[in-house]
Amino acid sequence: MKFRTFILLASTCLAPVVFTGQAYAQSSAPASSDEENVDKDEIVVTGSNIRGITPAGGNSTAVSKQEIEARGATSVTELLDTIPQVSGGASNQGFGTGIPQVSAGQVGASFGSGTSVIKPGLRQNPGDSETGTSTLLLVNGLRTSGTGITQNVADPNTIPVSIIERVDVSLDGGSAIYGSDAIGGVMNFVTRRSFEGAEVSGKYGFAEGGYRNWDVNATVGKKWDNFSAFISYNYAGSKPLQNNKVDWFQPLDFSTGYERDLRCNTPNVQFGSSSVVAGTHYYPSTATGIGTAPFTTTGTLIGTPNVCSLGALGYKSPETERHNVYGVVAVDLSDSIEFTLRGRYAQSRVAAINGYIDNPGTAGYTTTITSRNPWYRPVPAGETANGNYTVLGNFSSFIPLEDREASTFFKQWGAVGEVLARLGGDWQGKFTFNYDESRSNATAPSTDTAAFNQMLMTSNTSTTSCAVAANLNFTSPSAGNLAAAQAACFNVFNPGATNPALLTKITGGHLDSFARDRIFQTRAVFDGTVVTLPGGPLKAAIGAEYFVDSTTNGFSQILPSTTTNFRPPSVTQKVWSVFSEANIPLVSEENATPFIRELRLSASGRYDKFNRYGGTFNPHFGVVWRPIDILALRGAWGKSFRAPTTMDVIASSPAGSQVNFRTVNQVFPFSQALINPSVPCVINANSTATCAGGQLTTLATIQGTSPDLKPQNGKSWSIGGDFTPVAGLRASLTYYVTTYENAFANPSLNPAYSTLGLGIYNNSAGTAITQSMIDAFIAQGSVVIGQTGTSPPTTPSNIYLLADIRTVNMKFSRVSGLDYSLRYDFSTGFGKMWASINGTHNLSNKSVPYPGSPTVNNLIVSQGATAGSETGPLGRFTAQLGLSSGGFRTQLTLTHLDGFQVLPTATLFQSSVDSWNQFGLYTSYEFSEESRILSGTQISVTVNNLFNTPPPLVKSVANIAGSVNGHFGDTVGRVIQFGLRKRF
Repeated sequence: MKFRTFILLASTCLAPVVFTGQAYAQSSAPASSDEENVDKDEIVVTGSNIRGITPAGGNSTAVSKQEIEARGATSVTELLDTIPQVSGGASNQGFGTGIPQVSAGQVGASFGSGTSVIKPGLRQNPGDSETGTSTLLLVNGLRTSGTGITQNVADPNTIPVSIIERVDVSLDGGSAIYGSDAIGGVMNFVTRRSFEGAEVSGKYGFAEGGYRNWDVNATVGKKWDNFSAFISYNYAGSKPLQNNKVDWFQPLDFSTGYERDLRCNTPNVQFGSSSVVAGTHYYPSTATGIGTAPFTTTGTLIGTPNVCSLGALGYKSPETERHNVYGVVAVDLSDSIEFTLRGRYAQSRVAAINGYIDNPGTAGYTTTITSRNPWYRPVPAGETANGNYTVLGNFSSFIPLEDREASTFFKQWGAVGEVLARLGGDWQGKFTFNYDESRSNATAPSTDTAAFNQMLMTSNTSTTSCAVAANLNFTSPSAGNLAAAQAACFNVFNPGATNPALLTKITGGHLDSFARDRIFQTRAVFDGTVVTLPGGPLKAAIGAEYFVDSTTNGFSQILPSTTTNFRPPSVTQKVWSVFSEANIPLVSEENATPFIRELRLSASGRYDKFNRYGGTFNPHFGVVWRPIDILALRGAWGKSFRAPTTMDVIASSPAGSQVNFRTVNQVFPFSQALINPSVPCVINANSTATCAGGQLTTLATIQGTSPDLKPQNGKSWSIGGDFTPVAGLRASLTYYVTTYENAFANPSLNPAYSTLGLGIYNNSAGTAITQSMIDAFIAQGSVVIGQTGTSPPTTPSNIYLLADIRTVNMKFSRVSGLDYSLRYDFSTGFGKMWASINGTHNLSNKSVPYPGSPTVNNLIVSQGATAGSETGPLGRFTAQLGLSSGGFRTQLTLTHLDGFQVLPTATLFQSSVDSWNQFGLYTSYEFSEESRILSGTQISVTVNNLFNTPPPLVKSVANIAGSVNGHFGDTVGRVIQFGLRKRF
């Protein structure tokens, strides 16, 4: 078997019928000066191991140094958000957002719920998961260590924008060149090779609502005859922007028209139907009791609750701070041997406030008050409560905003050593040693639910600390006894008036998480000309690689009453690889014939052997045929794969999985998708739910990775053409198809999947959940949220659903679409101008989520699993109009995001979401050498979202952070940025 694989691999270099393609780089500007000084035949481009050969067959796009400057980005996230083919993936970032770093909802240390690492994908391909992505990120063609607490993905924001020469985005599967993780494509960040002189630069931007960003860089370098070195330092960051500082923040439940939550700073007191008003209704609480009349909106509607938004003070854009140091030393050891050493250090902090503590379930409280509670208040006239009623409130009234902040810290460093040896002719060998390490730490406030429950008295027979104190001291209601009882009980009417010692027990905790990832990569690549054909030199490359990835993570929940430590065993993954590639020019200008002006074929292949998953061979073939000088046709086909990451391995064991028991009222909001028709629930006004008879009140889930997770496989093919009818005019069109087998996915909490073994509903189709089923469920995870000691969290009769939502393999997924670009460069009497458009459009997206489930067309909203489902935007593009004259440059950019369909719900009648258009303007002027002291100085102004266009409205019950198009893009509004650069 191994011999056959080796023969297949070797044949990719020798087979006469192989295909190559010409990648069309949709760059908006020429190469940087750094690259202009390098022989083009010496540059290894993304998607190939052969110097001077463009990626084979498929489609690619590139962003040059000049274009990077024109976009005013202070982080790589902002830069990627302007490329149409780059989608947000699991990061929830979107095209054209202008949001720096990450969305606030991703920051924090809640173990298993994500961290502040973005995971950019391409073409909205499937296969992303909580732990990784199907798009491979590289720096100078090499991997970096992963960042994140429960993820293992390269964080592009550890790369300072100032040192990037260009960004190459290969849109086809890249496993034949790079191995695992490249099913959806490859993003390669190419950094400066050398630098002569000194340069300082700075950018400062601002927007309404207090948002600020900045980027400062200093670089110094020197070149000698056989030696060169440079070092660059970058400092960048941003001030936060709160949700309520932007006009389009609408934290409404559009099914009712009211704000989101009943658990306000001023608590609500709930009563059932009475002589005052039929149906559930609410009274305001006061410092000394309950209001005299229920809430009303108009003169005719009684019972409207006092509602509020727990996310209003949360961050739409987080607070960020980054420091980066990058340096390169290059030495010519002899006429034939060169040595290069690159080193980097990155440190960053991201902080955000979600507007609530820990998670929505503990943002507030809903509790019963009995007549023996020392904080009991008399029932208003006309109400009948049998001595009991319900109070709903939250902790915000006594927790300062700064104490609700969650922070994530990253440190990353690495070194790359390269030895280049010229072996004779045009053959050379390159030997690379790459070590990279990252450390991620996160901290977030954490509430002590057990301690809080001890401060409540929900019945006269309760045995909590509060109940004991009340029963001992409140039997004779003297002032002294009452004070003693109140000192042991939480004041549900006025939380801030609670005994301070009790408040400290509730909110004095924190959750600290950590992760460490280390990689070592060594590779040897030899490339050169094998033989000269009539159409040109047949070039080939062959090489081998060894890769090791070691990861560990864990957390500590430190509460006033107890400390919980969780640390799964560390995991190491090893990969041995061999690869080869050939480029065969059959016809070129040297031997062109009518209708065959160029014919070039190529093939590449790679065999990877994992210590955990065995071996896999992935080939790639491509062809380019130019029938006439102005038209080139191309095609490509290849196989790719993605192996589970080290984080997946950690999360696949009981030591790395988490079991979570939450009451239905803690699910915020309760999703229609959870409702089982045979066990109905009623959606309440505050988007919680009450299920059949009030008995089935607990949802139990397992988070992590299925122990049966297998590598996902992909096949991709594309056909396209590049058209250059006249000088300066270039057009490109590519049709692509990508199929996935065993793609990674997290199951939906949907009754339809209960028959597939992913979820078990109590009393559904005769199924009754037993205690043994609960015990078996708990045994699959080492951390059980909602369990006290060894006691089960609930009785079987209270369980509504046991759901396994660990990452599993989907059965099948297929996506197809079009990538297109058009650019025209022309000269006028006042300078050079250009106009361009670059975009992508989805044509189909079908999947079979799990074995036994039907095929779903994800572009037809009626086939969505539940009401409220969305197709997402089918297309996106950027268009530019620019002018360059002498040292002056200006360009106007339009970013467009298609509207999309929404399946209306019974209470939300929205059927579509509008498209979104944003304009950006960049203007710069660089002083000439004749300007004396200003020589080498450039000043610039960038305005993103020129007309302050908000994202389109999405009417939603579930959007805590504001019912806007937050799923596929958001914005901080108009950002005006000034820039200054000086070269010496």
